[in-house]
Amino acid sequence: MVNFKNVITGHIDFKTPNLEDRVNKVESLLDSHVHDGRETRNIIQNSPIITSGVAAPTTTPKKVGDMFIDTVANKMYVATGTVSSSDWTILN
Repeated sequence: MVNFKNVITGHIDFKTPNLEDRVNKVESLLDSHVHDGRETRNIIQNSPIITSGVAAPTTTPKKVGDMFIDTVANKMYVATGTVSSSDWTILN
């Protein structure tokens, strides 16, 4: 079972959503939280960057918490460090 933690509210879903559901959930949560001024910049700067590709990530993550989606293998990775490409940890 995969526990997907909501990065905005901290809520944990105890279901195993498919990859598309996970991406849609993160995007909708980010869209639904409208703020202004400095707070908006802080949220954007501290939000994970979500990228995708057709294989496992080979680049070094820019910050802890960034996400990478392998669209061929339907795998999701999260950055647990920023030293090398081995800092991507597979979630599913």
